[in-house]
Amino acid sequence: MASLLFPLQFERQYSGPLDQDQVFTNTSDRLTYLTNPLRYAGQIVSDLQTQKIYQLNTAKDTWIEIGSGSGSTDTEVRSLTSNWNSTYSTVSSLSSNWDSTYTNVQSNSANWQTAYAYVSANSVNLTATNIFVTNDLTVTDTVSAKYFQGTLIDWMTLVRGYKTTPTLLATIGTGEVYTYVYATTASDRTYYRYIATNGSEDSFYGNFTNPTLSNLITTKKIIL
Repeated sequence: MASLLFPLQFERQYSGPLDQDQVFTNTSDRLTYLTNPLRYAGQIVSDLQTQKIYQLNTAKDTWIEIGSGSGSTDTEVRSLTSNWNSTYSTVSSLSSNWDSTYTNVQSNSANWQTAYAYVSANSVNLTATNIFVTNDLTVTDTVSAKYFQGTLIDWMTLVRGYKTTPTLLATIGTGEVYTYVYATTASDRTYYRYIATNGSEDSFYGNFTNPTLSNLITTKKIIL
């Protein structure tokens, strides 16, 4: 193919493209151009009717849309991306990390770093403030407690809310273990209360295999 060397700048004298087939006023003309013998693979054109840019595919028989949206704010995002830096009205795909604040998050995320008005999906670790929590919640910061079926399971609730009279289950080297049975909507639940002989601990555990207690539920303490 012959080439032309012209080491000078052009000065525009016409308010239009240099290539007359670069901008189409309507979609019909753009589609009709697919029969033009001078078309070439990779050719880029504009369609004023759709206000979009297209590229001709390798077979030269289909226009492929290039990009979408207008600016940094989009009304809907359907594809996946590793990082969201802008504001979106609707996010229908999953993202591994949310760095901004959202009113309603309907999909799963591995890490929640900010506060949300409503979280309808499961989260592995909740380190922020949430208004609604529909599953079990363990607070490990200031207060050590668990949330089960609408009830905050603190030490006082377990001491007073049992279904049947607690019984001494075992005496281990440092104290005594009592069985506490509680009524739930599904089936009765059993916790094990450990009272240290020297008074250093009074706690409820979820599991007990003599002489080992595990799955701490709550501990008697006074927080001022």
